[in-house]
Amino acid sequence: MQVFQLSTIEELASYAEPWDRLAAGMPMRSWTWLSHWWRHYGPAPDSYDEGARLRVLCVFDHADVLVGVAPWYLDRRGGRGRVLRCLGSGEVCSDYLGILCQPAVCEQVVESLADYLAAADCPGADADRTWDLLELSGVDSGDTTVAALLRCLAERGYTVDRRPSVSCWRVHLPATWEA
Repeated sequence: MQVFQLSTIEELASYAEPWDRLAAGMPMRSWTWLSHWWRHYGPAPDSYDEGARLRVLCVFDHADVLVGVAPWYLDRRGGRGRVLRCLGSGEVCSDYLGILCQPAVCEQVVESLADYLAAADCPGADADRTWDLLELSGVDSGDTTVAALLRCLAERGYTVDRRPSVSCWRVHLPATWEA
């Protein structure tokens, strides 16, 4: 598996269809939702604001098929260093955010992401890849893919701190309007 960091909406747009397949029908994980969220809440395209930049990690298998996406951005605002966050999170938060991947290759995807993050944290790493904190809010507490990534990072010696946050609410609606 290979991991590539994509940093512009234009680069990512060519992967909209496979991204949506990986989102598996979850609207707030879809390309449309998250790309629009970034266009409205990320920095203006012509701005010199270095506070937030796209840092979407795309995982490809050996046949160059997109099998995983970590839809993140790097936020340098707020005095906490370089914080990787989920697209859709923050002040205007979406629910059920997470890492998108084909279920059959989930372990390989999270291992590849953990390896990429660890390599980016080494002395001499490309400054465009470095990070200080991975903050995953808006993720369902039962998300097994995110849990697997956190386990992989803990195995590599990273401190993992889990805190309850605002719940992702789900309302079951009746089958008909009348009901």
